[in-house]
Amino acid sequence: MKAAGGQAMRLMLALVLALGLVAAAHAAAFKVSSLTTQSADGVYYLNADLDLKLNQEARNALAHGIALTFVVNIKVERKRSWWIWDKTAAELNERYRLSYRPLAERYRLDNLNSGLNEEYSTLEEALNSISHIHKLPLIDASLLDQHARYYLMLRVVLDTHELPGPLKLLAAVMPGWRLASDWKSTRLSP
Repeated sequence: MKAAGGQAMRLMLALVLALGLVAAAHAAAFKVSSLTTQSADGVYYLNADLDLKLNQEARNALAHGIALTFVVNIKVERKRSWWIWDKTAAELNERYRLSYRPLAERYRLDNLNSGLNEEYSTLEEALNSISHIHKLPLIDASLLDQHARYYLMLRVVLDTHELPGPLKLLAAVMPGWRLASDWKSTRLSP
């Protein structure tokens, strides 16, 4: 009888530990806080605020010289009520690489789309720079059917495919490396 109670207690402890690990993996997360569009001079622009929280695994990798690549996936979709699938009118992936330079004690943020780079003294400053997207050109209004409904969709992910070989394999099986926001959408309006 005592053996069964001890086994149940060990099983309960294992379950609590497993739930704790799952909670820790989800403690760091990405979120799209706000998403808006504006139109000016025949061009639609994107404004977004992202909440980027890195877990300890990602912070440790960064501190040990491993660059992290963030991808902001952006889609403009035309809603079609008579068809099963919506049509993608435009798609853009804004890519940023964040690295730490220990000798200079600085964080370097490279915009891989434009080639621009900036340096920051703290990780929070660097993440804050990625977190605020303001007036990013999205699509020319002349490319859109004025009688159709379009929606803007956005999410942000940590691109684990850009990690070095051994870490890439580890990231594929460890849930703590799957940092991504859910898709957030808004109607594309002038």
